[in-house]
Amino acid sequence: MQKLLLIIALCVSMLAQAQHDFIIEEIDGKKFYVHTVEKGHTLYSISHLYQVEIEDITANNAGSESGLSIGQVLRIPVEGEVDPNAWENPIRLEGEFLIHRVKRGETLFAI
Repeated sequence: MQKLLLIIALCVSMLAQAQHDFIIEEIDGKKFYVHTVEKGHTLYSISHLYQVEIEDITANNAGSESGLSIGQVLRIPVEGEVDPNAWENPIRLEGEFLIHRVKRGETLFAI
């Protein structure tokens, strides 16, 4: 019985870690992702994470065109409708790298 409880607890904790932390807020009828800048984040990597143009990020965040600061909060416009299933395989930022888990059938060009 203890082994079963341990297995269930491990599975639940793994599922909790797999959840994404994308916060969406609405300002003046527009939806924005709220992103807090961490060490190693760049406008380029953030634009790829949210799949928006760098210009869209800088247009909505005064001062971001001159550089980012750790702890700075950015509002990134949500393009189109928010689809919760779109985050099944998100690209993650880990330090200076973008992490993407390749799905069956994906090619290097498609990524």
